[in-house]
Amino acid sequence: MSSFEKDPLRSFELVKDIVKRELGEIRGVRFYNSYTGSNGFLIEYLVDFRCGQASVKIICAENPRKVLVDYYKAEKESFHYR
Repeated sequence: MSSFEKDPLRSFELVKDIVKRELGEIRGVRFYNSYTGSNGFLIEYLVDFRCGQASVKIICAENPRKVLVDYYKAEKESFHYR
């Protein structure tokens, strides 16, 4: 079991200082989604801060743009209208 599977918020610690510097005080963090493709992976968090909420994505890939596009395609395909 990977450390991500044990604690999905652990990876956020890698970018916490940068997010705090850009958004200010962090009031809460929630794991939102993840994606693994042949080109890399992406982890998305929802971060609550004083002025609202922001989506923070960590992407590990040679071509981050491609992974992001693939993520949105997969997310769109998995969305079901009610």
